[in-house]
Order: sequence, then structure tokens, then C-alpha cells
Amino acid sequence: MLVAAVVLAAPATAVPSDLADDRLPWGETPPAKLARNAEPNQVPHDPILIDGDANFTAANGVTRGSGTASDPYVVEGWSVASGTEAAIYVRNTRAHFEVRNVSIAGAYNAVRLENITNGRVDESVLVDVGYGFDIRDSAGPITLDGNQIQARFEGVRISHVQAANVSRNNLSALLAIIVEWSNATLVEANSFESGVADAISVSESEDARIVANNVSAVEEGISLVRAHRARIEANILIANGMGMFVRDSRAVVVRGNTISASPPSDYRGDGLRFLDSPDAVITENVVTSNSAEGILLRASPGANVHANVVTGNGREGILLDHSDGASLANNTVSHNGWGIHSAASRNATLTGNLFVNNGILLDGDLIEHYSTHVIAEDNSVEGLPIYYDPHCGNLQIDRVALGQLLLVNCDSLEVRNVTLSRTDVGIEAMQAGRVTVQDTKFQDLAIGALVRNVQAFEFRNNTVLRSGPAGLLVSGGSWANVTGNTVDGCVPVAYDQCDGVDIQGVAEVVVADNSIHGNRDGLSVADARSVTVLRNNISGNGLGGVIGLSGNVRLEGNVLENTIGYIVSQAANVSIRGNRVRGQGGVGLEIYLVTNLTMEGNAILEAGSTTGRPGIYAEVTNATIRRNSVSSSPEGLQLYNSRNVLVEENDFVGDQGGAFFLGLTNVTFARNSVTSSAGYAICSVSVGLSVYHNNLRSTVPTCFGATTGVTWDAGYPDGGNYWSLYTGSDNCSGPAQDVCPDPDGIGDMPFPVKGTDVDRYPLMMARPDTAAPTVYLAHPYADEMFESPNILASGIALDTGGSGLARVEVRLNGGPWLVASGGSSWSRALTLDRQVNLVEARAWDISGNPSEVQAATAHIPLPNTAPAAAFTTTPTQGGLTTIFSFDASTSTDRDDPTSALL
Repeated sequence: MLVAAVVLAAPATAVPSDLADDRLPWGETPPAKLARNAEPNQVPHDPILIDGDANFTAANGVTRGSGTASDPYVVEGWSVASGTEAAIYVRNTRAHFEVRNVSIAGAYNAVRLENITNGRVDESVLVDVGYGFDIRDSAGPITLDGNQIQARFEGVRISHVQAANVSRNNLSALLAIIVEWSNATLVEANSFESGVADAISVSESEDARIVANNVSAVEEGISLVRAHRARIEANILIANGMGMFVRDSRAVVVRGNTISASPPSDYRGDGLRFLDSPDAVITENVVTSNSAEGILLRASPGANVHANVVTGNGREGILLDHSDGASLANNTVSHNGWGIHSAASRNATLTGNLFVNNGILLDGDLIEHYSTHVIAEDNSVEGLPIYYDPHCGNLQIDRVALGQLLLVNCDSLEVRNVTLSRTDVGIEAMQAGRVTVQDTKFQDLAIGALVRNVQAFEFRNNTVLRSGPAGLLVSGGSWANVTGNTVDGCVPVAYDQCDGVDIQGVAEVVVADNSIHGNRDGLSVADARSVTVLRNNISGNGLGGVIGLSGNVRLEGNVLENTIGYIVSQAANVSIRGNRVRGQGGVGLEIYLVTNLTMEGNAILEAGSTTGRPGIYAEVTNATIRRNSVSSSPEGLQLYNSRNVLVEENDFVGDQGGAFFLGLTNVTFARNSVTSSAGYAICSVSVGLSVYHNNLRSTVPTCFGATTGVTWDAGYPDGGNYWSLYTGSDNCSGPAQDVCPDPDGIGDMPFPVKGTDVDRYPLMMARPDTAAPTVYLAHPYADEMFESPNILASGIALDTGGSGLARVEVRLNGGPWLVASGGSSWSRALTLDRQVNLVEARAWDISGNPSEVQAATAHIPLPNTAPAAAFTTTPTQGGLTTIFSFDASTSTDRDDPTSALL
């Protein structure tokens, strides 16, 4: 029976009333229906409605058949027009039928099958339709095979259907294949064209099989939600926003798929993601080159992950996140951001996994996240075994070939003379009494050493090369000593983090005599009761580092030459002395929210020269900033929101300005030398500031108008400041400069700073350089041990009095003073000539002022020499029966005390 005439066009807003439901979630208006054009060898036909078996008639397009399994009704060879409800609508049938070789163009709904069994649609073409196939409320079997489907919204929707088969179709639709509330569905060997958002979605269904489909360049390749016991096998998923997503689904099997090249996207770029889906089996898949995780299991316990090849993924190859009881065996995991990462998961079993440039990372909040696993030694990193001990007790490892070392609950651990390379974490130690790592090489790792909750940790004389996001990462514990290491060249992986040394939450921290180079952040320390950072060379990093949320901080004698110098933030009782700082891309020293600060004797060069930032930026309370040298920076000093600060005897040289003040209380700026080649000497937007006895050389005196609460002199007769711009004369004296003629070195007229601000007693001459220069002896430090007598004494020196540094001198064991090479960074070769040596250093400025002498002892083990025997005999002569007594108490030995002689 024909139900409608041919409709050539319909208004764009004409939506069939029974489809005005939630299937247009984007609020789009269906496009106008297109005129039908018959395919070659096809005959135009009006819309077809078959309601019940009795309506399988020739008028409804049936060309042959009797409705049995061996002789089904066939609807074939038609180009079918759009209908009110669908171009082809079959409902309430039980007979066997097949629709084949038909075409539908421009229909809003192309084919609807409802409450049917034993139906097929094969080798048909649906072009520019709104919805392709809508199959619902049917017992099946129902098959869609070999069709071409081009739909604007949905290609195939199967809802409340048993035993549907969707195979060998080619689809282009926003949502290509949707299966919901349907069991035993087979989706096999389909391919998908451009313009697809989600290729295959299965929800609220059981026992689905998704096999051998080819999906590329869509947002989600395969998506399962509450799809229990599904099997996903032999599919090829390439360059999708997410390859495969499984949520709230039990006992899903994923076998033999290729999942690769998921790019960064709102869907994260994972290859395979399981969420809240227990008892998964993931086996024999190739998961490669996805931008995020390769395989992610979150809150999905009991997974079996076996015999997969997981390589080249941007984040983890395999991530277990809150997923207990996983079994991971015989996987090949290589060249991912991380290899296998167990995060907050318990009771994992890892056997026979092969890692190349990857390894195992254990993570979590509870000790059970580290100690409950079984990690066999047949797991290997490039042929070397992974050693895991969840209860290691007292352990010594020396000169052992290892791929990776994972240790938990050690009473005492010593690792010496080991080489670890091309894995995720060289050494991971969790919850231990004492850990010592010494003379060990870490190379091409994600993290060289990862140490958590170790009470006493020592990291000494190690080399860490090309490791990132951190060369050394320490968190928790009572004490950490990081001394004499080289940490060079962090290589960032998937995270925006790359630290040479990162120490968090350790009570007492000592970092001394290290070379930290080529990282994003050199040295970062946070949440410590005591921090001592001495004599390190932290250079060539993006940021020298940060010390934050800590007390009792000593940052002394370091070379800090980085894009941005160094930051100390939210700290108390801070001493910053004798550092050489360079930071062309930012602030030299940034001191933020610090209480009780002493900053003295630092040389800061070229800070902010490319970014306009100052040499020193400070927001402090109770601070002394003394005898620092800042040169070749846009501004020497910026002091903000600070109180009770003394800034004295510094040398500030800025291209744009000398010193900038804002929001101050009780701040004194005195006896400084300020030079600005193209700007102001002092810029004050402040109250509570006293400025006197400074040498101020600039093109303008200050930057803004008059301020309230700033005094520009110390009264009479102490005087004010020397201003290079002052052109007045000195003929008189007295508080009112009215005792004439009686010159007193103070200008007779006040110097107009700006607006109503004046220096009442400007100095006629620059303050002479009577300040002693500063010298800092970095090496040797007190009681430093050397293996060779040939050493290089070195340190920094500076002069802030204005005349400039003349020279640095060094002497050994009270001998003659020898001139060192260099200036602010100086050195002198010495040859030690005894076991305990005294090395001294001093500096001179051009005005002839000497510094205080700095001294340190240097020790060298000399070759062990024979003792010098000296003894007497009593009596001196006798016969055969004479008893002689020998006294050797005057014998000596250069190496040992007399009491040690036998």
C-alpha cells in the first residue's frame, strides 16, 4: 500500500512529530529534503511502509520471495523517496525479509525497523539523510550488511534489539553506530569516513562483539558504557580523539586491536581508557603513539593486561589508577612518557614485562600502595632485572647491574657504584630509616632518584644526566643532604615540570657543592624547617629555583646564572650572602613575603636585561640589604610593601632607574651608590622612607611627583645625598645655610627632588669610598677534603663603595699573598703541601680598602710513610748476661700519633 505521494521539497522546519525527541541535542534544524535521483539500474519508488507480514506486497516494493528463511521477501532495486515517518518503514513483522540495492537521498529518516524479526538491509545507499537506520524494539536476528550510509546526525541506532549484526558498512555521520539496551550485537568490519564524532557507541547492553572495524580521525573510536562482557577484537583505531573508552562495564575483553596516534584533544588523546570497569582482559593489542595514556585503568580492579605492545605514548604506557589486583604480564613497554605507573593501587602482579626506555613507577598515599605488589625479577629494562623488595630491612648494593631499583620499608639502604639508565625511575625508595646513594650514575631517566618519607637521606657524588621531570625528587622525612652531585640536562616529557633537584616536606635540608645545569628549575625546596644551600653552581637553567614555605634559610656562596636568577618566597629567618647571580630573562633575586632577612655581599649582573625586571625585588619585613652589587639591570632594586628595612652600602647600577619604592613603613636607604644612565635615581611612591648619604647619579632625580612621609636628608650637620644633577654652590653653613662665608660641604640651596620634595642639605661631593670590599671563599670550604694536592681556590668578590674592585689575593699556609685571576668571580690554583692546609683570601678596592680575610682549611691524605724510629738503651753497653732496656718513646710518625706506634 502506498502511503504518500512523492515529496520533492519540504520546509526546513518540518520535523515529523514522532521524532521531535532528544535526538537533536545540538538544537539543529534538519535540512530540507532533496529531490530523489534514481541510481543506475534503480527505479524511483514512493515511500514504503510495511506494517505487519500481510503488507509485504508488490505495491510496497516487494519484488520476490515468500517470507521464509530460504525464500525471504526481497525489496530490491528502488530509489525510494522520503516519507512522513521514514523513506522505508517496516514494523510488526515476523516474516523473513531483505531490503537490498536500494537508494535513499535527502530523507530526514531513511530506514526505520520496529518490532520485527528476521530482517536484513544489504548493499544499499543512503545519501544526505538526517538519520540512516533506526532499529528498535525487535527480537532479531537483524542484519545491516555492506551499506553506504551518509547521515547528518546518526548513521545506525539500535535500541532494545536482540542479536543485531552491523557488518561491512561504510558510514559518515556525526554519531555513526549507536547500540543501546541491546544484547548480543555484532559490529564487524565497518569503516568510517570524515565528519564522524563518535564511531561506535554501546551502552546499557550485554555480550556485544565489536570486531575488525577500521576507525580513524573521529572524536571517540569505540565507547562502551554499562556494556558488560563485551568483546572488542581486531579493530584498527587510528588518530582518534580517544581510541577506546569503557565505563561502568564488567568483564570486557579487548584483544588484538591496533590503537594509535590519538592526538591532543578535549578527549585527552588516550589510546584505551577504562573507568569503573572491573575484571577487564586487555591482551595482544598494539597501543602506540597516542598523545596521552596508552592504556588507562581507573577504579577498575582485577584487570588482566597481558602480551600487549605499548610504545611511544605521550604519558603513561599503562596507568593503574585506584585499580587493585591487576595482573600485568609479558607486555612490551617502550618509549612512553612513563612505562607502567601504579597510582594508589594495591596487589598488582607484574611478571615478564620487557621495558625499553621505560620502567615501573609506584605512587600513592598509603604504604600499601607500595608494599603489596609482586614484581618479579624477570621484569627487565633492556635486559637488566628490576629489583623490588617491599620489606628490604638492611640492604647494601654495590656494583650490581640493575635495570631499576624499587625498595620499601628499608631500615638502612646503601647504594654505591651503580649505573641506571633508560628507565622511568632509577631508584625509588619509600618509607625508610636511612638511605645513602653515592658514586652512582643516573642517565636518560624520567626521575633519577625518587625518595619518599625517608628519615635520613644522603645523596653524594652522583651524576644525573638528561633526566626529567626531575633529576632528584625527595618528599617527606627528617633530614636530607645533597652534596657534590652533578645534575645536568633535564629532558621534559609529558608534564610541564622539569626540576634538577626538588625537595618537599623534609625538615632539615642541606644542598652543597653541586653542579645543577640545563633544567627548567634548578633547585626547589619547600616546606622545610631548615634549608642550607651552599657553594652550588646552579646555572644554565630556566629558573635557578625556589625556596618557599620554609624557615632558617641560608643561601650562600652559590653561582646562580640562569634565565631567571632565584626566588625565596614565604620564608622566615633568611640569610642570602655571597652569591653571584645572573638572570637576563627575569629578576636576579626575588624575595617575596620574607620575614627577618639578611641579604649581604651578593653580586647581581644583567638581571632583567631582556625583560625590564630589576636586579632585586623584595617584599620583606625586618630586613637588612647591605653591600650588594647590582649592575647592568633596568632597575637595581624594587622594594614593595615592606617594613623595618635597612638598605645600606649597596651599589645599584640600572639602565632605567636605580631604586623603586612603594608601600613602605620605616625603611632607611643610606650610604648607597646609585647610577642610572637613562632614568631616575630613586622612584618613591611611598611613605615611611628615609633617604640620606647616598651617591645618586642619574639624568632625572625621581620619577613621580611629591610624596608624603619621605625624608631626603639626615638633618644638619649630617647632610643629605650627593646628587649628580645638583648645580648649587657651597659658601655658607648652619641649619639655615646662613652663616657666610663658611663652606661646610653642603649646598647652600636645597635640591628640588620633585614637586615639593627637597633634599635640604645636598652634599657637594660624592661620599668617598671608605667601605671595605667583600670577599667570599667558596672553595675550599671549612675542612674540605681533596684527593689531589692541586686545587683551585675560588669564590666571589665585590665592592659596593663606589671605587670598584681592584684585586683578590690568596695565600697558602701563611705564605706570600698571590693575586687571583678574575674579578667578581675569582680563582687561583694552589698546591697543597701538608695534610691540613690553611687557605686565606682577601680583596682590595681601588680606594685601597681591604676586605676582611676569609679562611678555610683544606685536607689532603698524604702517602703513608714509615715512622722515624728513635730509641735509647740502658745500659749503653754490657755482656752476654746483661739485660738491656729499650725506650722508643721519642719515635715519630707523620701520619699517625705516637700512641699508634707498636
